[in-house]
Amino acid sequence: MKHLKLFVMALAAVSLAACDDEEEIANGGGTGNGPDVEATPVSTGVLILNNGSQGAGIDGDFTTVDYNGFVAATGRFAGKNARSLGQTPNHSCIYGQKIYTAVTASNTIEICAKDDFTSVYQIALAGHATIGQPRDVVGKDGYVYVSLYSGHVCKIDTADFRIVGTVAVGSYPEKMAVADNKLYVPNSDYGNGTTVSEIDLATFTKTRDITVPANPVQMEADARGNVYVLCSGTYDAQWNQVGAAVHRLDLVNGNHVKVADATMADIPEGTDKLYVVNAPYGAPTVSYAFVNLAETPYHVTALPLEADSPAAIAADPVKGYVVLTSYNMSGGFASYSTPGYAHIYNAAGDLLKKVDTGVGPCGIFFFTSHVNQ
Repeated sequence: MKHLKLFVMALAAVSLAACDDEEEIANGGGTGNGPDVEATPVSTGVLILNNGSQGAGIDGDFTTVDYNGFVAATGRFAGKNARSLGQTPNHSCIYGQKIYTAVTASNTIEICAKDDFTSVYQIALAGHATIGQPRDVVGKDGYVYVSLYSGHVCKIDTADFRIVGTVAVGSYPEKMAVADNKLYVPNSDYGNGTTVSEIDLATFTKTRDITVPANPVQMEADARGNVYVLCSGTYDAQWNQVGAAVHRLDLVNGNHVKVADATMADIPEGTDKLYVVNAPYGAPTVSYAFVNLAETPYHVTALPLEADSPAAIAADPVKGYVVLTSYNMSGGFASYSTPGYAHIYNAAGDLLKKVDTGVGPCGIFFFTSHVNQ
């Protein structure tokens, strides 16, 4: 009961002042909307990116959940465009009025309208001399940045979808984050990496590499501009996963401080709340927790969540809802070739809805926007 009470208090404290990508475009993306205005953040639903299964020949697609009745709809992209989103879409971002998706195995960056999923443009990287296999996408000030397994980050102008710059980083870069006009890129090196690259967005040049624990795969930033890295750790002789955790980076001295054990993580935009799943390979149990990043020393508080085989976790920065996606089970094991599901919890930790998703529901995003007062 104590854990549940702390969970409720922390969720209730989620900031309602988060600046989303809509405001980034309006105030810095050249849309001509005039001077800044006060805005009220709103959130209308969830976007789930289903990775599909390349081995099973199942392409990825989107599932949406409308908060009005928690109505779920699957196959949104294929249903609108009469073609597939592609093989292994790895990550998306909702930026302005569009959704940008890195489709790794198809080697494309798909851009579609966020209101109805109509394809707007597709950037095909096949045959490109130096860059390929996109992994992650983030938006900032009228540009979208894409990490690529070729060891690069490219910069896309959202006005005409041209690639206007490329920077070499480390090997097999993954999920990035922006803080203080810097882009932080984890170089996984396919499990062997120990660095995060810092890119100055003003000049779009790499300024340094920061040493971190083994296998960095995801960056996050909090409301105060602190930067965090999720490292997946290593594997022992019995293939048990060891050392997976979230660490806060000391950007001045290049050091790092462990925050919590984790294999999945999310910091809702504009907040100081970290949500984690700790499900290391080979471990007999799975745990769910949050950390109030504004308070040190860090205290890890258990969350009353559950899933058969967790795929991703994220929290809505406006509503405070926590979304946990999962694979279904088959024969006692996670099924990577059949549809999964999502649990949606409210700020009290109550399960509001369980909805079906597509295959591999590994990406969770939110339809948040700001409405002029």
